[in-house]
Amino acid sequence: MHQTRRTGWRDPALTIALGAAPVAGLAVPASAATHRLSGTLSCIGTLTQYDTFRVHARGGASITVSSFTSIAAGGVNYGLRSKNGTQVTRSLNFVRSELNRSKRFTTTQGSATIPQGHFAVNARHVTKSTGCGFPLPSWSGSLSL
Repeated sequence: MHQTRRTGWRDPALTIALGAAPVAGLAVPASAATHRLSGTLSCIGTLTQYDTFRVHARGGASITVSSFTSIAAGGVNYGLRSKNGTQVTRSLNFVRSELNRSKRFTTTQGSATIPQGHFAVNARHVTKSTGCGFPLPSWSGSLSL
């Protein structure tokens, strides 16, 4: 049984609904799947590692963030993590002015071709806060693999 490591002070909530529509304005392979995502983040900036892994055929991958709740001006960084726990992409930062804009992941070496594998989302709230109120920071969007 594979156990997923999570960091941060709170077990993040993650909901998923699968769809087949490509992300608007971004060319993705016909075989790409679009996954609706939403999650809760640590308000003090610790890494949140979501535990749902999705299959990806070799090629491009992108993320679109459609909403933030209680997110600081620094936004949120996103990356893709393999089953061995290593983040395989460079982090993408989204701030409020970039909502509903698609961004393509690149590997840590800078390639736009993400290798075949199973990947989960990493997210980090970019903040200097040492505490938080409620509601907890959260986000929603879609991931195309």
